[in-house]
Amino acid sequence: MLKEARLQAILDHLRERQVESTAALVDALGVSAATVRRDLDELVSSGLVTRVFGGAKLTISEAVDEPFDEVLPRNSTAKRSIARLVATQLQPGSTVFLEAGTTCWEVAMAAQEMELTVVTNSLRIAELLLPHPGIEQILLGGSVNREYLCTQGAAAVTEIGNLLIDVAVIGCSGVGERHVLRDTSQRELEVKRALRASSSRLILAADHGKFPGIGAYTALDLTEVDLLVTDRPLAPAWADPPTKVLHP
Repeated sequence: MLKEARLQAILDHLRERQVESTAALVDALGVSAATVRRDLDELVSSGLVTRVFGGAKLTISEAVDEPFDEVLPRNSTAKRSIARLVATQLQPGSTVFLEAGTTCWEVAMAAQEMELTVVTNSLRIAELLLPHPGIEQILLGGSVNREYLCTQGAAAVTEIGNLLIDVAVIGCSGVGERHVLRDTSQRELEVKRALRASSSRLILAADHGKFPGIGAYTALDLTEVDLLVTDRPLAPAWADPPTKVLHP
C-alpha cells in the first residue's frame, strides 16, 4: 500500500472510531508497527492527528470549527512559503478575494503593502489590513461564525455574486486522490461555489499536509482550480494534477 493510501486509511479509521490503537492500525493496514508509527508522526506534524497512549486520535473535529487563533500557528512555515508565492500572482490594482482561512491570512500578511482591493469574509484578515491605506477593503456581510471569526450564509454568498473578482484565493482541509477538495464543515461550501462563478482566476493555497488531509464535505475539485500553490513537490499520488502547480 502506498504511503498516501495508508495516510488516508488511518484518517478514515480515526474518523469512524474517534481513537484507534497502533496495534489495530497495524492489523487494519497490514503493515509493520514501525510503518504505522512513521505515518502517525507525519500526520501529527501536519496537525491532523494527536498522539494518545497506545494510539492516536483526530486533532480536528469534522463537526465543529476549531477557533481560528488555535489553527493559525499550525504549519506556519509552510503557510508563509505558500503565501509569498501567492502574492507574486497578484497584480497591483486588482480585486482579490481572500477566504477565511489561516493560509489566506498569511497571504494577506504577504500582500499588505500592495495596492489592492481585498474582498474577504474573514474578520481577522479585515483587522490585519485595516491600517494599510493602499488596501481598499470590502468585508462581506452575513451571519458571524464566532469560532472561525468570519461571515457566512446566504447574505455573504449573494454579495459575492454581485462582485467581479480578478483572483480568489481559497484553502481547504484536504485534497483527495480523485482531486476533490475536502472540508471539515459546510461553512465554506457555498462561498467556494460562488467564488468559482464570480472569479476570473481561482487559486488554491494548500500545504503538503492537505494531501490527502481530511473532510467529509466537498464543493469543488482541482479541475475547477486555475492554480494550486503548495510548499513542496506533490507526492506520487497527486503527481499529475488537472491544474497548474506552483511550489518553491
